[in-house]
Amino acid sequence: MIEKSNYVFTYISSICTILFTIGGYFISNKSLIDTYIIFMIGSIITFAFTGLKIQIQRDLKLEIKKLFHIYSMIENVENDEIKSHAYDLIKNISNGILPAHIAHDRRLNLLAEVKSHIHASAFHYSLENLKSWENTWLKHWEDVTSDLANRGDISVERIFIVPMKEIIRDNKIDEYALSLFKRQQDKRVIVKIIWEEKITCGDHVHHIDMRSNFTIFDDKEVLVTDPNGQKMYRNPSDELKKYIGIFKKQERIFSEPLDAVIKKFPRTGDAQGKGGPGNSFPGCDAQ
Repeated sequence: MIEKSNYVFTYISSICTILFTIGGYFISNKSLIDTYIIFMIGSIITFAFTGLKIQIQRDLKLEIKKLFHIYSMIENVENDEIKSHAYDLIKNISNGILPAHIAHDRRLNLLAEVKSHIHASAFHYSLENLKSWENTWLKHWEDVTSDLANRGDISVERIFIVPMKEIIRDNKIDEYALSLFKRQQDKRVIVKIIWEEKITCGDHVHHIDMRSNFTIFDDKEVLVTDPNGQKMYRNPSDELKKYIGIFKKQERIFSEPLDAVIKKFPRTGDAQGKGGPGNSFPGCDAQ
């Protein structure tokens, strides 16, 4: 039942409408048409604002009830440690930090929600580790992101950070690595390469933060994978901004398009090729 206080605004507005109508009657030289128009406009505005005020109050009361219900459930927990974890979880979510059990489900939902682009960083410390794209969750992840890219309305860019000493042998790109990169590129994924040695040797040791595994969705949320599992960050978390910054640095400064890498290291070998065991790495000499 709507409280009587909700109608105070209506009463005041109605009186104002009547006063404006009377004033308008005399100002308009006692024109009935003009007076009627003034009265109707005033009445419409009065009832519109009254209805809006009532709806806002109803929505606000509903939200307060929900918050109170959540608070009551947490407070009913007898163990203080568990209760503290519950409050920490709510605090983290409100700050844009999503824990692993939420990130696991959220990552798939984001693939359906993405509107514009996906930016991904894939760090692999060895050739064997790169092969995890064949027998872990990455296989399904590759399939769904490649399908999105192949549709044409979503841009998918993936930067692989890999060790040159294992990917390039005898001036040739490893067959498996090349097939992995090419099959994604063939599905319209923008594939770029960063040699791990380029960001960890010499003066570039401070770029070690780029050895990260993450996927950014529309610059609004980021899925981060590390040895401890997966987590997600979204606004207003500063972690989201951090990973967006890392990707921009990867893309603009250190990465090479896959086609450019293939030209440097043809599969059949080439006397012009560079790299491989015993040779210097581009990153140690460049920049």
